[in-house]
Amino acid sequence: MSTIGFRAATADDVETLIAMRCAFLAEATGGEPPGPAVREAMRRYFLEALPTSEFTSMLALADDAVVAISGLVRRRVPPSGLFPTGREAYIMNMYTVPAWRGRGIATELLRRLVELARLHGCGKITLHAFPKAAPIYARAGFTVVDGEMRLDLRAQP
Repeated sequence: MSTIGFRAATADDVETLIAMRCAFLAEATGGEPPGPAVREAMRRYFLEALPTSEFTSMLALADDAVVAISGLVRRRVPPSGLFPTGREAYIMNMYTVPAWRGRGIATELLRRLVELARLHGCGKITLHAFPKAAPIYARAGFTVVDGEMRLDLRAQP
């Protein structure tokens, strides 16, 4: 069995991020992967957002092949009494190649994203989960609020 390694994506990984996101979207919709125009828009987004850390992607690798990805979008909104920093995060793009599922890879990617959000002072993390993936998030402390899953980092040690 291969050892799984983890690292943050860089601009050198953009084509892999695009391919994995396209696989995720095709599986999520039961349709065809996005066409060239959407792929190009993804390329521009990743090339712009990765260097600024607006978007961070963690990769899981087995024998130098990417077997899973995850994404964290950090954003800033007007502060409130509940979230005085105004910093929050959105998890997206969680995708594991089907042959690698059920091995705890997504759980570890999620753990790393939560820690990253915490380090950046985010008060909360939100995401939208497919029913089959919701237990992973629930085990990490996410709860369903208004149709999305949310983790309040203020309540976390």
